[in-house]
Amino acid sequence: MKKKNKPVSESSESPTLIGADSSFDGVYKGKESIYIEGDFTGTIEATNNVYIHEGARINANVHAKNVMVHGLVNGNIFSTEEINIGPTGQVNGDVETKSLTVATGGCLNGQCRMHLKESALEEREPQGRFGSWKKKEAVQSEPTKEGLVNLETVHTGETSEQETDERSNEL
Repeated sequence: MKKKNKPVSESSESPTLIGADSSFDGVYKGKESIYIEGDFTGTIEATNNVYIHEGARINANVHAKNVMVHGLVNGNIFSTEEINIGPTGQVNGDVETKSLTVATGGCLNGQCRMHLKESALEEREPQGRFGSWKKKEAVQSEPTKEGLVNLETVHTGETSEQETDERSNEL
């Protein structure tokens, strides 16, 4: 009987860690996630996730799938999926991603460029402020007789009992 080779999943790869009392100067390239708690200077090219913890100081451009920022980043961030800037996170640079979240207290000092999801182009309809008026289903119905008001019978003063009786007989 042959043994089947199991594919290596992302969860079984051990992440790279740069500790709080450590610093790194250079280019990081890796398939696994990287957790940065200390100082990093250079370039980060990760095909998975980058976690920048509170107290971490990054002077680098970051390329990754997902980037979570809770420390300081001086550089541009390019993400294929999502960038999340937490309440203690600060980014001084431009970001480019499909999805961006900046929590209350988080800071982005730079420009943001959003990528459209491939399926969003097909699903998206130009709506605008009055988009529902353009739809074929949005047809105004004809007014009904009950909705009309006879202005000759409208009085601004007090109504006598006789006028009230006459109005109720008309309906």
